[in-house]
Amino acid sequence: MADTPPLPADGGPPLPFPPLLALEGIRDAFYVCDPQWRIVFFNACAERHFGRRREEVLGRSVYEVFPAAAGSAFDGPFRRAMLERGTARVEAPSVRQDGRWVEVEVAPCGDGLSVQVRDISERKAIETRLREREANLAEADRRKDEFLAVLSHELRNPLAPLTNALRLLERSEALGAPEREWLAIAGRQRAQLKRLVDDLLEVSRVSRGLIALRCESMSVRAAVRDALEGAEPLARERGQRLEATLPADACVVDADPARIAQILGNLLHNASKFTPEGGTIRVVALERDLEVELRVEDTGIGIEAAQLSRLFEPFVQLDEGGRRSEGGLGIGLALVRRLAELHGGRAAAASEGPGRGAAFSVTLPRCARQDTPPPASAGA
Repeated sequence: MADTPPLPADGGPPLPFPPLLALEGIRDAFYVCDPQWRIVFFNACAERHFGRRREEVLGRSVYEVFPAAAGSAFDGPFRRAMLERGTARVEAPSVRQDGRWVEVEVAPCGDGLSVQVRDISERKAIETRLREREANLAEADRRKDEFLAVLSHELRNPLAPLTNALRLLERSEALGAPEREWLAIAGRQRAQLKRLVDDLLEVSRVSRGLIALRCESMSVRAAVRDALEGAEPLARERGQRLEATLPADACVVDADPARIAQILGNLLHNASKFTPEGGTIRVVALERDLEVELRVEDTGIGIEAAQLSRLFEPFVQLDEGGRRSEGGLGIGLALVRRLAELHGGRAAAASEGPGRGAAFSVTLPRCARQDTPPPASAGA
């Protein structure tokens, strides 16, 4: 090395040269090798870290002082750094073979190499605990998905006979007005139960990656019209108005019609739950160069700004002014977001605050081919 003094005439170890004395007090182990791999500087922290006195190592080969270094994770990077005059950084078990981990950074120093050794055992222990925690969370999430799948199927089994029994009772001529009113209540509750079970089944399918889209060129106008027809009975029952603002020309997206219907149906159902009697729910379709935005606006109870970011998380139930969600499991909006993402789109929510309504939107890529769909699917 140009800055390294020659070995003393008596063959003793060389003394550290002045530019390296500043590294004597740093917290990391630091040593320097000459081109023959002889250690020419060894700071005080290196003495403590390796348990070797300076007088024992100066002038001796690295591979003589640390036999375990040969063939270790450090060997290749050290040699490449020496030959190519570059730097290298390696994380590996310490050559002391004491179970500790170190981060070693090698850099050119004159004709030789400087080696900085930092003990990262504590960091590695934290990383190990984090990996174990992540693995445990992943396993818990997997078991949760399995539980939801089993639960939804088990709950679905009694729905079919219950539905058949209600339909048979509806045909009976022996029922009076009170009984038919009770039957109507039972029918509404059965429909709500079916919706909950279907949502559970869907979220378990999405979580396990079992949703396969069957995309085709479809009319946005037709999709909105069908969604409004499906939402009309609930809106009429609650005394709400349904409106739509649609593009004048044919607007086509490449999407799965069943899933788009599910997205709009969930958004309309959610808007109806939180819109009082006499309120308005509006579906707006907006065209952009490469995207189509489907937005459901309502004049309902609104949402606090701090809660907007949580709306699309599974099983989240927001408490708006002491009014908890009117039924549901907090799954519908999570499904909306995931289905939008499966289409290459995104979902968003906005509100000006409590009492000022809310707007939920799904943005989808426009179809590459803007051909008018066949009449059967053109709808409105």
